Amino acid sequence: MVDNTEQTSTAPSATRRRYMKATGAVAVGALASSAVAADGRTDPSTFSDEFLEAVENGEPVYGVSASLAGMDPVTVTSHVDTDWIWIDTEHAAYDVREVREMMSVIPEDTAGITRVPGAHPKEVERVLDAGSDGVIVPKLRTVEEVEEFVASAYYPPKGDRGVAGSPASTFGLEFDEEYMQTANENVFVVIQVETAELVDNIDRVAQIEGIDSLLIGPADLSSQLGDPLNTDTAEFQRAVDRVRRAAERNDIAPGYWIGLDDAEPFVEEGWQVLSLGSDAALLAQAVQERIDDSP
Repeated sequence: MVDNTEQTSTAPSATRRRYMKATGAVAVGALASSAVAADGRTDPSTFSDEFLEAVENGEPVYGVSASLAGMDPVTVTSHVDTDWIWIDTEHAAYDVREVREMMSVIPEDTAGITRVPGAHPKEVERVLDAGSDGVIVPKLRTVEEVEEFVASAYYPPKGDRGVAGSPASTFGLEFDEEYMQTANENVFVVIQVETAELVDNIDRVAQIEGIDSLLIGPADLSSQLGDPLNTDTAEFQRAVDRVRRAAERNDIAPGYWIGLDDAEPFVEEGWQVLSLGSDAALLAQAVQERIDDSP
């Protein structure tokens, strides 16, 4: 959990560290052809300080959604200047073992955050136990659903995440009160705003302790508002503005899935946690641009 109430004036260095996990040691050229050794991501002290500091400083952080099969795309997209990788278990065909493998190839200065299919506590606990730095949940509608989801991301007494020592023991770590406290301090919790009902409840939702970002999902939200994929309507713009203002009032980072759109207007409006689209869409765009530029 990021404490957004204390901002610092020191920005992270422009020179970003790029290296593999010490025990993950998979070269970008070889990628998933090698077996992935267990890495340190289940140790909460290894969570990305750079990502958390950037969010606390009010800086924009740029992420890419993983949707292509295998670890190669995640390795490639996390070793450029991405701040976070979004592992999508809602729509992509990933299981929890693949989530763990993907986390093992993401460098330490990049956050690996998993979108779970729904708010069931066991979905949340499994991806966190697999080494995710945070969780994103889609399509919630009520304050009660959000409260249940947030609680499942934190160990007691702050929440009611299941207390299981096996993930820590796998890496030779001691599962104790300090471990749980460190995990609570570092986990990044994102509520994806995709329903009209959640927009209606957003002022109450934004007051729930433990939320780090409210992130707009424009495709689903526009569809729920009755005009699918049209983000130019007055109703959609009012909803989006209401979410951003609620986030800012409660020291929560406002987020937006901007896809292939230009990021600059979103940053100027104050959006901070930004998804630049999926690896599949970015690959298709790059190939098409290369073809268009060819004689």
